[in-house]
Parts: sequence; C-alpha cells; structure tokens
Amino acid sequence: MAVNEPAPATRLRVHGGPLTLRPAAQRVTVEVVSRGVPAHDAAAVELALHELLANALEHGHLGDPSVPVDVEVTGPEDDAVIVRVSDRALGGGWPAGSSADADGAGPGRGPEELRGRGLTLVRAAAAGLWVVADDGRTEVLVRLSTLRVPRGGAG
Repeated sequence: MAVNEPAPATRLRVHGGPLTLRPAAQRVTVEVVSRGVPAHDAAAVELALHELLANALEHGHLGDPSVPVDVEVTGPEDDAVIVRVSDRALGGGWPAGSSADADGAGPGRGPEELRGRGLTLVRAAAAGLWVVADDGRTEVLVRLSTLRVPRGGAG
C-alpha cells in the first residue's frame, strides 16, 4: 500500500510595499495549481493570501517596506489548503497571547475592529480562520476547502 506524503510547504518572505502583494499571491497560486488544486479553488487561495498580506503590510508593519511578512502554504491535504501569514505586529493590534477564531472575536472585539475588513473578506471564502498574537508577532491561519459539492444535487 502506497503512502501519500504531503507536498512540502511553500514558504515566502515578502518584503516591500503594495506592489509585492500580487506577485507573491500569484506565485502561491501557481504552486497550489501544480499540486492539483483546481483553478477555482486556487483563486480563493490567491484572494485570501492577497488580503492577508495587505493587512500585514498596512496594519502589522505600518507600511514599512523593509519589514518582511512570512507566508507558508501547505496542502492540499484533507481537502484543504492552509495559508499562514505572520507579521511582527509593529502596529500593535492583538494583545499578546490573544486569539480569535473564524466565528468570533478577540478579547471583547471582532477582528474587523482591530484589523480592518480584510479578514471579513477572507472569512467568507474560508473553512476556518484563526488569529494568534504572541511574542511580538501576529499570525493568521486560514483553512480553505478544496472539496467542491457537485452542482445539481443527487441523482
């Protein structure tokens, strides 16, 4: 019996301003398509990554292009792609040790109140979204399903 090993993670360190967002997101899209993710699902990965990078650059790094944003994409595994974006939280944002899940808020507030509307857009495409702040970093983890329900119903 053959054992399928997961594809290695795609890791990027993104430096620069807004002009770096699209090329980084497109590079990851090409990578996940090469792993067998359908183009429609890869577009959701690209959208989520673009929004998360924009948030990290604007809010986490206060627009400083010299501070890198770390990206890791894994999958597909268990019918999902996982996107992880991590920044140094220069802009403050989430209190250390706090977290929020896809449905909820950080400590007493919704994610949008702390980070803008990008997480709302990402959440709409996600099967799960988590935000964790610790050790001077903010990390957003998004699970994007690659399992599509057939159209037209059963039979």
